[in-house]
Amino acid sequence: MVTELMDRPTVEEADFGVGDLPASSTPGARFPEPLVACLLFFGTLAVYLMVMRARFDVYDCRAMLAVTENLMRHGTLVTTGVGFGDRFHQATPYSPYGIGMSLLGVPFYALSLHVGNMPVLVSLVNPLVTSATVVVIWRIGRALDWKAWHAATAALFYGVASMAVWYTTEGFSEPAVAFCLSLLVLGIIRWSKGSNLAPLWIGLAAGLAIQFRTDALVTVWIGLLTLPLFVPWRKLVGWPTWGLMLPPMALGVAGLVAYNEFRYHKAVVSSYGGRFDVPLRFGVRGLLASPDRSLFIFNPLAVLGVLGIVLLLIKVRPVGILFLLLIVTRVVFFARWSSWDGAWCWGPRFLLPVVPLFMLGAVEVIRSTRPAAFIGFLVRAVTAVLVAASLAVNALSVRVPVNQWFDVLYTPSRRLYYGLPAAGVGYSNWDWNNGVIGGYVTLLRHHNAQIAPYFWAEGHGGVCVALLVLAGVLLALALWGSSAKSVHRHARSRTTGE
Repeated sequence: MVTELMDRPTVEEADFGVGDLPASSTPGARFPEPLVACLLFFGTLAVYLMVMRARFDVYDCRAMLAVTENLMRHGTLVTTGVGFGDRFHQATPYSPYGIGMSLLGVPFYALSLHVGNMPVLVSLVNPLVTSATVVVIWRIGRALDWKAWHAATAALFYGVASMAVWYTTEGFSEPAVAFCLSLLVLGIIRWSKGSNLAPLWIGLAAGLAIQFRTDALVTVWIGLLTLPLFVPWRKLVGWPTWGLMLPPMALGVAGLVAYNEFRYHKAVVSSYGGRFDVPLRFGVRGLLASPDRSLFIFNPLAVLGVLGIVLLLIKVRPVGILFLLLIVTRVVFFARWSSWDGAWCWGPRFLLPVVPLFMLGAVEVIRSTRPAAFIGFLVRAVTAVLVAASLAVNALSVRVPVNQWFDVLYTPSRRLYYGLPAAGVGYSNWDWNNGVIGGYVTLLRHHNAQIAPYFWAEGHGGVCVALLVLAGVLLALALWGSSAKSVHRHARSRTTGE
């Protein structure tokens, strides 16, 4: 069990839940934990506001927003009557997607009814969710007894050096699933360390995840199978499980069933189109190695993350098994689906929820090597290169609107203008020139690329610069504040009596 591989918490620490760890639990760090968490949250949020689109271009996101609009204006859950154009005829009269994102948008839409700027306010949902995920990743690192600096590094790897940055610009549900999956992982680890509230967090994470995507019943809940590796059976069959973990999960299932009954008059139904008939080898190769959807191209640090997960399997086996189970299940599940590529999106959309695990794995490689040793120097040099590549890919992702390139792919005359073959959009997954990265470069090379960030496009470049400076300051403070205090002055004082 993980409790045999990690130090057991003190009695005082065991009484604190996921969000209640005392500030003094960061030994030697310059800043208390709550302050570091706030710096990480608001620092990454400033980045996301800087690149915000303030509009949803993708079909799925527009359908979920239409539910929000009808809920607020007419008290209904349909997608019709609010300007949603169902070009694929798959989302009328009801959205086939989870109710979660539509509900998260309600308070922002309600505020817009009084102050205006609805597109801007509703676009805040995923930036806030992703910044919250950054904080959860930081807490996972601390729950694993990592140094605060290592935990903060893992959080920033996900927050600014992964494809999560682009997903803050649209209204997809995957960022929320990433939050729920990360919270579930944190709850499982904290339960093994004696937290009394951890079962409640696990139940809430599992129950909420299926409100965003029904596949979470498999791709997120599968992680619960590892609980016996972390928690003794006497606890699993006791009050914490029955009284704290299962009720939120039951409520989540009840909410999903009720929504299905309302839409389809069936309790159990697959509301997504497509079939699970893609050859597994084809889908896996597409998600991991295709030029336009490879996890490792759009998240270069995931390369290091693979090595880190192997290290976790060796050093902290239960945690490694948990990470591996969540990753393999998600890859296999979506590799078989006919829409494995996620259609109009940036990178392997369906793998976003497990990207935090790869970022944690990447930091495990760093913390397992000594900086002074050659292997430690090599790891840090490779990490620097991967971070630079990640930032370059992310900068490209938010520079051009995704719909501009997909409009090119769907329009024969525009394809001919850019010298593309007459193949359909699916062909882009296997060709650099047709893919989003190659496509964005093509648009920029022809000086035809539109400007994606809202403030920049509206002529408020100064706001973008201010947000970038603010983000840099806050995130630098988060890293500095999570590093260890210098002890040289104290050591000298004890020696000289000063």
